[in-house]
Amino acid sequence: MVRNLASLATGAIVAALVAFLVQTLSHEMFSGADALTEVRVAILVSWAFAVLAGGLVAMKLSGEVWMPWAMAGLVLAFAAFKFVTVTHPLWMVAFAPISVALAAFATIKLFGSKT
Repeated sequence: MVRNLASLATGAIVAALVAFLVQTLSHEMFSGADALTEVRVAILVSWAFAVLAGGLVAMKLSGEVWMPWAMAGLVLAFAAFKFVTVTHPLWMVAFAPISVALAAFATIKLFGSKT
């Protein structure tokens, strides 16, 4: 249990770093008021990559194949907090759980049998 929690915490750190890097790059690539939609799409992509990277790290460290789903839950909890505190368009709220769930599913399908 301690190993699983430590793996999840390490994966969460990796996920935060990946999301930060992707969002920083997207803000550099898309600038200006007319690029707001592109930046929002990049935020959804950053959350998906965060689940993929963080879930993979947690899965490899713990040996548990369900870790990407736990990482998806953490990222969705963060997204829900963001949606409550900062106004986001409805399409972004709708696609956040879809993109995060697809990333968790892909992580398990791509890397789950190799743990």
